[in-house]
Amino acid sequence: MTRDWSAITIEASDPCRICGSQGRTERAHVSGRTYDERTGKGRWKVHPLDIVPLCGPALDTASCHYGVDHGQIDLLPFLTVEEQVRVVEHRRGIENARIRLAPSAYKAAAA
Repeated sequence: MTRDWSAITIEASDPCRICGSQGRTERAHVSGRTYDERTGKGRWKVHPLDIVPLCGPALDTASCHYGVDHGQIDLLPFLTVEEQVRVVEHRRGIENARIRLAPSAYKAAAA
């Protein structure tokens, strides 16, 4: 599977959208890789509104990338309106988008 990242301008030196740290930033999917645009057999295009800079690495339990991927950090307050709308479109509704972007609200309600 090949992803086309040519439209993405995020670099490792950009600050993390959540904590502001620099130097170890990664490109993180807001909705998930599933929502990348399929452009051909085994090829996917990544849209700029679907990616934010988060500190990593993604497998480091202390990183923001890990925290967002595992529902430990709410990403919603750190997104632009355009990014939020994109997640609502991908997830087919505002509640599904909130579950992805603000999981703490749902964990609290379940407790």
